Formats: sequence, structure tokens, C-alpha cells
Amino acid sequence: MTVRLVPVMATEWLLTQDIIMLLSIPTLLIVPVVITYVYPRIRIWLGAAMLGLAILLLLMPSMGWMLGVVSLIDGFFLLGLGLASGRQEETGTRAKQPIGRCPRCSESLSSFPSEIKFCPYCANPIEQ
Repeated sequence: MTVRLVPVMATEWLLTQDIIMLLSIPTLLIVPVVITYVYPRIRIWLGAAMLGLAILLLLMPSMGWMLGVVSLIDGFFLLGLGLASGRQEETGTRAKQPIGRCPRCSESLSSFPSEIKFCPYCANPIEQ
């Protein structure tokens, strides 16, 4: 039994290439954004991974440049979004620290609310 290799027609190759592009571009755009919406703490890491994938895809001949550009855009978007949300968390409202001791009389103020303005023992003003 002999096996004959049949050459692939150019139209079949182009059709296959179009289907791959049609499926992979929305996947590269939508899936990372949905993942970072569900898990916002991994935005920076996923953005960096997308940039790495973009570099690898840009090295591929034929259709790799198109997928690489899409991954590059998505990677920079996720990286910027992660950095912006990290800065927002840093400048957001912080939990008030419990007051330790009065600077004047050294009495413990930990049993009192953190919003007190004066020391209940010596009436010294408490700085927040």
C-alpha cells in the first residue's frame, strides 16, 4: 500500500488561516480581560505574560505578526490597568490605626475608639 501525499490547495490554506485568525483574535482580546475582571489582583502579571506572548507571536512567520500586535495591545492595556488600580488602592481610604499610648501621660488608649480627640486620663489633645 502506497501513501500519496496530496498537495494542499492555496485556497484551503488561506481558509484555514482565516479561521485561525477569526478564532484567535477575539480569544486573545476577550479571555485575558474577563480573567482580570474576575481576578483583579493578577492584572499586572497577565499583562506581562501577554507582552511575552506578543514577542513570541511577532517572531512567527505568516500570521504571527497580526496576533502579536493584538497581544501587544492587550498586554499594554492590562499592564496599565493593573498599575493604575494598584496606585488607586495605595491612595484609597486606609483603615485607621488603633491609638497606642498618650504621648503626655503614657497611658494605654487601645481600649478607646480611634476617633477620640483628647486623652481621657490627662485631657491632652491626641493627633490623628
